[in-house]
Amino acid sequence: MSVCVGAAVTSQRPSAAGLSWPHKLPNLSIGGMGSGTLTQSQTFAPSPVSLTFGRYRLFERIGAGGMAEVFRAVALGPENFQRTLVIKRILPHLSQDMAFVQMFIDEAKVSGLLSHPNLVQIFEFGKVDESFFIAMEHVQGRTLAATQKAIKQQNRVMPVPAATEIASASSRCTLPAATA
Repeated sequence: MSVCVGAAVTSQRPSAAGLSWPHKLPNLSIGGMGSGTLTQSQTFAPSPVSLTFGRYRLFERIGAGGMAEVFRAVALGPENFQRTLVIKRILPHLSQDMAFVQMFIDEAKVSGLLSHPNLVQIFEFGKVDESFFIAMEHVQGRTLAATQKAIKQQNRVMPVPAATEIASASSRCTLPAATA
């Protein structure tokens, strides 16, 4: 499944997300989550790591699900070239399960076909040792889930115009996925 930039509350590409609501969300205090952290959920907190994975340096585990784990990473190249991106790799214990491997491969193939301003770009699909991975665009910002959690903790509600714009931007992601 592709990541929809329009669902992010903040991003590096606000104009690309098509948000026209001119106001900012209230300044929210999100415990343990500084500005620029990509994700946090009720059950998973980002954790620092330092791991070389092929030509990438994984430095923060920012999410995990039933099939894969997601890291903020840096692509390393000649002459000290570096680019921040996200690596999604199949969970190690599933790398021998051909059904899960095939689902991950299918996800990578479909995601690679999609092109839309509200979807993150896929840079590479590859394999390091026995682990398949997808390298994708890193979008700086707080996730919608983290924002909703902070609003709830402060006994507040999201402003209707902001919620409407987020829903509208998110829905624009569905057409490219449905037609792929």
